[in-house]
Amino acid sequence: MALIALGLAAVQFLSSDVPGDLPVTPLLASTVVVTGMVLIVLGTVRYLRGRDRIEAATFTPAARRSFLRPPWRSAEG
Repeated sequence: MALIALGLAAVQFLSSDVPGDLPVTPLLASTVVVTGMVLIVLGTVRYLRGRDRIEAATFTPAARRSFLRPPWRSAEG
C-alpha cells in the first residue's frame, strides 16, 4: 500500500505544467502504483494459500535462509 501512496503523491506533487515536457513523472508514478497493486494481489494469494494449507494440516514452513543465520552459528543449529 505504501507503493500506491508513493505513486499517487508523486503524481500530485511532482507533475509539471510545461506543455512540451515529457510525462516521465506520471509514467513512473503509474508504474509504482501498478507495482504496488500487483504486490498486494500476490501477497493476498500467498496468504490465502498458506491459510488453506494450515487448515488442511499440510503446511510446511519454508527452510531458513543461510544468509540470515549469524556466521558464528553452525548450519545444524
